[in-house]
Amino acid sequence: MTVPVTAVAFSPDGGEVLVGGYHEITVWDASEGTLVRRIENVGQRTFAIRPSADGKLIAVACGEPGRSGEVRLIDFVTGEVTAVVARSTDVALDVAFRPDGAQLAVAGADSLIQVVDLSTMQTVRTLAGHADWVTAIAWSGDGKRLVSGSRDKSAKLFEAETGELLTTYSGHGAAVRGVMMSADGKHGFSSGADKQLHRWEATGGKRVAVVALGGEGFHITGNESTLFIPSSDSRLLQIDLTKNSVDKAFVGLTDWAMASDWHRETGQVVAGAYSGEVAVWSIADAVAVSRWIAKP
Repeated sequence: MTVPVTAVAFSPDGGEVLVGGYHEITVWDASEGTLVRRIENVGQRTFAIRPSADGKLIAVACGEPGRSGEVRLIDFVTGEVTAVVARSTDVALDVAFRPDGAQLAVAGADSLIQVVDLSTMQTVRTLAGHADWVTAIAWSGDGKRLVSGSRDKSAKLFEAETGELLTTYSGHGAAVRGVMMSADGKHGFSSGADKQLHRWEATGGKRVAVVALGGEGFHITGNESTLFIPSSDSRLLQIDLTKNSVDKAFVGLTDWAMASDWHRETGQVVAGAYSGEVAVWSIADAVAVSRWIAKP
């Protein structure tokens, strides 16, 4: 039996793909699609995997739906759990390292955002601005603000140090499942169940542009000029931010694409699907490098 893939990430060198499983993370060769190893002692279900900037740690947002949630910090080399933080009464749905590596932001199905100090492993701030599951979280490039998305149909921007709510964007009309800030901090991006990517002003929340995705959009990754968004129409979409349009689509999955990651140095993207499929493509030509079922 396969497990829906709701979390994927490249290893720091881009040679491996980490895939969320059932009580484990499986690690696969990115070019061959062969199993390399298994990282155990993980929560029942995994919803996000994020490597630290130095590549030494991976943060895993996980839990048992309706019962418990947490983030496990794992030594990438040894596979050992080094800490368990941000415990809650429902699953942790997303996690993000602050750019300087000092803190961790955690989005949960308990409708809260927790900010964890990684020097003490303690929650130093809890943000309660959403009325439903917080499905996505991301830092601004300078680490001073947090942008979040929620099942309450809104995206919000917070001052990270004080927890002050700066902006609410309510233009979706459906659950928000992915968020990101522009490199210059002037715009927020959010995707969700309305099958659109929204671009909006960080100050005031005015809508700038809307891009049709063709399916429900999930977690957003990308860089200063490009976003990658997995879609329920089985595609991984590349968005050109200079044109606010879909630049290309990566195809080959046969079910909802629910998670993705990109690797700048190798020029590749990866996506995982509800069917348990994982695929890696070359960004330059959208040609599939490898594809497999993440079933050990």
